[in-house]
Amino acid sequence: MTSIQPNKEKKFSWWLIALLGMPLIFGVIFLIASYNQIVNLEHEIKTSRAEVQTIQAENAESKDKIFNLLSAQNIEFLAAERQLVKEKDPEYIQAHKWAVASQY
Repeated sequence: MTSIQPNKEKKFSWWLIALLGMPLIFGVIFLIASYNQIVNLEHEIKTSRAEVQTIQAENAESKDKIFNLLSAQNIEFLAAERQLVKEKDPEYIQAHKWAVASQY
């Protein structure tokens, strides 16, 4: 009598498919996760650039306000308002260069 065993060969092919398919599945999962991280990083970069631009604009506005406050016309106006007189021959304090340096 002859006995037929058709499942023996199929088990080997299933093991081969599973063995070759697992790295493929892990590779696809890894690529999807990597793509997701790249997209998240690009989004963070865009938001960071927008924040930098707003900070730069605020910095420029602050510098403009400071320069306007320290302009010659404004300083003269503030001096006249406080009744300050411009000294024509100011006397400056002079310190010896090495005497000051030796204290530290």
